[in-house]
Amino acid sequence: MAKKGQKFKRIDEELILKIVKEKITEGKTYSELEKKYHVSHGSIMTWVKRYRDKGYVNREKQGVKKDPSKMTIEELRIENEILKKFQAFLKQQHDKK
Repeated sequence: MAKKGQKFKRIDEELILKIVKEKITEGKTYSELEKKYHVSHGSIMTWVKRYRDKGYVNREKQGVKKDPSKMTIEELRIENEILKKFQAFLKQQHDKK
C-alpha cells in the first residue's frame, strides 16, 4: 500500500517491453530482471501477464472519464440504463431506512 507523500517512478513503455521480451524470449528470472532494471518483482509479473494475455504492454489509464462526444449512441443508452438502475437501487435502499 502506498504511503502518504510517496513518489512513484514512471517507467517508459519501451523499457517495459524490453524487460518483458527478456523474460519471455531469453528466459531470465524475475530476480535477474529485478536487479538489472531496479523494478519490483510484482511489476514485472504484471507486465508479463498483460503481454501474454493481451499481446501488448501499454498502460491502461484507470479512472479516466469517457468522452461522451466519442461514445456511440448504443454505448450512451447502455450507460443511461445502468445509471437508472443504480439510481432506483439507491432510492430503494434509502426508503428501507
